[in-house]
Amino acid sequence: MTEDDVDDLCSNIRKPGSDMFNPDHLQNPDLPEMIPNHGTAVGRIHQERLKQLAFYYSYLDVVNRNFVAANATIVELVRLWKFKKNMENIKESKQDGEDKYPEKFSNVKTSREFIESIENWIQEHYGVD
Repeated sequence: MTEDDVDDLCSNIRKPGSDMFNPDHLQNPDLPEMIPNHGTAVGRIHQERLKQLAFYYSYLDVVNRNFVAANATIVELVRLWKFKKNMENIKESKQDGEDKYPEKFSNVKTSREFIESIENWIQEHYGVD
C-alpha cells in the first residue's frame, strides 16, 4: 500500500458517494427508505498514521522481517517516517545535479567558523545535532 492508496482510501471513507438505508424509515414509513451516505470523518493524524504504518510494513519487507503488530508502536512509526522523509530530502538534493557540500577549508576562515559551517551542513542534511 502506498501513500496514494491511503489517500484514496481515506477519501472514499469520507465521501463514499452512495445511498444507505435510512434507520428512521422503520419508525416512520413516510420518510425515504434510502438517504445519501455522508461518510465518516477521518482525521489528518489518522491518515498520516496509516501512511506511516504502510511504510513500516514495506520497510519490514525490504529488510526481510516479519510484521509484528506489537512492534508497530507510534514511536517506531514516527522514527521510520522521519528516516523516510530524510532519505527523500537527500535524494532530492542529489537530483538537483549538484552536491551541496560544505565549503572547503581555506586560510580565509578560522577553524572554528569552518567547523560551525560543517555542523550546520550536517544538521540541515541529516537532522543530527
